[in-house]
Amino acid sequence: MIECKICHKTYKAISHTHLFFVHNYTQAEYIKDFKVRTIISPETKQILSKIHMGNISRFGQKWSPREYEFHSKNQKKLWKNPQYKKKFVRAIKSAWKTGTMREKRTEYLKEKWSDPTYRAEMSEMSRRKQGGLEYRRWRKRLMKKLWRTPSFQRKMAKRYSPGVDSPLIEEKWLEVVSWLGHSPVEFGFKDAHWNLERVRDLIFKKWGIHFHHASIGYQFRKRGCRCVPIDPNDSKDYLPSHHRFTTWIGPKNP
Repeated sequence: MIECKICHKTYKAISHTHLFFVHNYTQAEYIKDFKVRTIISPETKQILSKIHMGNISRFGQKWSPREYEFHSKNQKKLWKNPQYKKKFVRAIKSAWKTGTMREKRTEYLKEKWSDPTYRAEMSEMSRRKQGGLEYRRWRKRLMKKLWRTPSFQRKMAKRYSPGVDSPLIEEKWLEVVSWLGHSPVEFGFKDAHWNLERVRDLIFKKWGIHFHHASIGYQFRKRGCRCVPIDPNDSKDYLPSHHRFTTWIGPKNP
């Protein structure tokens, strides 16, 4: 409950009608004069938040094609206005920075994913979608477009830092590259093909140094090692995880 600063009565929320008809105040004047941050009690805020999050998950599910087209055109028209776009983006950023939106979203997702039926449905949908050729082509086009963006390149450079000096000396890296001439089974792996994750695990096991797999790929390319398909008949649409590092194009075979 929250207390009215004028009549000292408690309410779930200090409404506009109470302030205007009882005290001849508007909500803006009340907040300014008494320097309060909110006119809604914490309990009421929690109830409204749950209702709001539930409405967001069901938003637009029962729309007819005509209603969907109307809302779509309306939103496109609104987002062409720079002031509306700036205001909306600022509100979203501030909500995520305060942590309230993040906490609510986390609680909502935990509740949804705790249901085994929902988890099975989402897993099946994800496998069906990502296994399709159209999705792989879309992903490939998206990544090409992103890597042309300077802001994305700077972000990836900060995250993976591929250009930093390696803690391994050159002799150790030549030993790592020489592993590719043998089957991973000889090093304790069940699969017969190499990938960057297995190289990373083997480096950590032998020298206790942890690499990101993107940094290992950079070190391999720096030394002339190339990624080739497992099967010569493989399609060009295959993801990098379906390839193995085997070709050494350096000045000498390690």
